[in-house]
Amino acid sequence: MSEQLDLLLFPVEIVVFCALAFGIFKLKKKFPNLLFPCHGVTIFLPPDGEDLKESKDKKSKTLVQIKTMPSQAQHFQQVPFANDLEITMLFIYMLFAQFVIVEMLKIIGSALGYYVIDSGMLFYFDGIIVLMIIRNIYKAATIGGYDSQQTKMSIVICIISIVITIFINLGFKDFLNINMRHEFQRQAVHLEIVLRTFIQPGVWSFMGQFGDLFVIVLALMVSIIIFCILPILIRFGNCFTELKNSISTDKSQQKFFYLIAGQLIAHIIYIALYIKPLIQNLDYVFHFQFLAIMVIAILQIMTYTMEMDKHMAKGCDWIMILKDQPEQQEYVKKRVEGLLRGFVIVAYQLLSKIAIPILLFMILLLKNSQIPETHIRYNYLPANYEHKEMYCVKENIIMMDFLFEEKDDPVEDANLDPSKIIMKRITKYGIFTKSFIYTFIEFILFNYYFISFVLSIFYIFFLNKTQSVKQTQKKKKQ
Repeated sequence: MSEQLDLLLFPVEIVVFCALAFGIFKLKKKFPNLLFPCHGVTIFLPPDGEDLKESKDKKSKTLVQIKTMPSQAQHFQQVPFANDLEITMLFIYMLFAQFVIVEMLKIIGSALGYYVIDSGMLFYFDGIIVLMIIRNIYKAATIGGYDSQQTKMSIVICIISIVITIFINLGFKDFLNINMRHEFQRQAVHLEIVLRTFIQPGVWSFMGQFGDLFVIVLALMVSIIIFCILPILIRFGNCFTELKNSISTDKSQQKFFYLIAGQLIAHIIYIALYIKPLIQNLDYVFHFQFLAIMVIAILQIMTYTMEMDKHMAKGCDWIMILKDQPEQQEYVKKRVEGLLRGFVIVAYQLLSKIAIPILLFMILLLKNSQIPETHIRYNYLPANYEHKEMYCVKENIIMMDFLFEEKDDPVEDANLDPSKIIMKRITKYGIFTKSFIYTFIEFILFNYYFISFVLSIFYIFFLNKTQSVKQTQKKKKQ
């Protein structure tokens, strides 16, 4: 009965998946802003001739009427990335709702005495959403073309992030509780065993010696994500600096300043949870990492609308130019309209900054039951493997010969086609080990948070220095 229940869970997941999509679309008709997370943001409308009047005040040439309205989904149906934003929100709602439902089915099945294993649909669905978000924010980051000044600056920052990532992960690997280089070597041994008779012996073991090169490839992947979210990091730095400067005069901004500062503190805590000397006597590190990510996400959600308000406030600054330069009406109108066209793009980038770490960490939660683990990794590697800088290819081949010299392996059947034997091994052991995927995701998360934290702090420091220099120059002129 347990096997039948395992087989029936996949069609149940499909039914739940379709039902959730149908239900969310029904709810969207009742709540139009359900898939529009940036609703309620104050937007400034472009000025027209009726908004400008002559002023009797000699200090101001023109009176400007500023028109505002709260953002609604219906106002941004035709702007770039509006459909992408709705689809992404739909998938995120479906993912978390189905995750809760599947976990409830597991609890119910366990209570009834059945061992329920889901099909892995959520695991792959989660990965698809992450790739979709990265693709969309990459399109948004390059929407101005590769020749634009912002894109060129992002590429330079991207190169710097690659260097920092490589330096941290290879130069300080003994101090970090994450070693992608060694995990790649273990994965190479795993593939050597699973794909034997299909790939010449020793090929994957030889590839395992290039663990440092694999770290460089992953550093490139992290830098691509940083390249995509760099505009958001810049806006975050601007928002932090503006709040810090206004906190003494505007007490209402204190709450948001502490929420913004709390994000930086939570970043530090999450990064510290990967430093070996700090966590060597700490239990439940995984749970603390989960809490740190959730705290960061909650703080980012609480400041989401505020950050959007700060960005759209540029429209007010442009409109106020008309007080002294009414002849610039057409130019100001174009600038304000440009802000409105880019509204959804900024909203999507902010959403991705929140969603990517949560979805990646959710993969760690899902993979434990989705990807079969092999006992090979721990039982058949050298006892002093962790302390070896390089490993011997010949030694690995000898280990494999020893491992498979027994004929009672239930996976092996001399009468089967070699391709079917390999498929049986993949079914039993999996292509990737749990530890490899776990370390892979942790590598992305750690470096994502570390690089984004370093860049944010550097930009905030740069802004403060720039402002202090400007203030000094003004005092000298006076």
